[in-house]
Amino acid sequence: MTAKSFDNLGYLSFDISQHLLELLKLECSQALENNDEFTSGLTGPGVATHRYVESPNALQELKELVFSSIDDYRDAFEFDPSDTKTHTYGVPFELGHPWINFQKKHEFIPNHYHEGVFSYSIWIKIPYEDEGTHAGKFEFTYNSVDGQTRNQSITPVEGQMIFFPSKVFHQVYPFYTSDDYRISISGNVMLKT
Repeated sequence: MTAKSFDNLGYLSFDISQHLLELLKLECSQALENNDEFTSGLTGPGVATHRYVESPNALQELKELVFSSIDDYRDAFEFDPSDTKTHTYGVPFELGHPWINFQKKHEFIPNHYHEGVFSYSIWIKIPYEDEGTHAGKFEFTYNSVDGQTRNQSITPVEGQMIFFPSKVFHQVYPFYTSDDYRISISGNVMLKT
């Protein structure tokens, strides 16, 4: 007997450079007071607030990292959305405007998916220790080939980035043991059509 799994897409997880992490921390330290607010369909009571990343240096270095992650994802999962036939193959990618998530104790980010073809999250500040099965976790929700709902929880680590297909549902659970902000940066990669 041989057991075989159906192929499925996954996510990449890796540490970002210390230099980029410091640039993003500096941006986050000023953004809550100075940067434009990002309002989405998720915005509302109990949901983390969002501010745009606006530093040209941080945006440029982030763009370089995200674009290199596209190549890593292609290699790991043999998935290339730029080969989608629109009017032509090989449509170029474009970085959407990233945003900072400022999440307070008891706040959450509801289950949702993003626009575009790839998305990412970078954890900048995690002000709590592991709080258990769900609290403070980032979680993917997806269907298996037999139609069952599956969950993949990730314990966030400062300086770590995850990179995944934009249409994969995900959410962030509340945390309970700190009065500091949980800070992350998220964004999307679009096809430039």
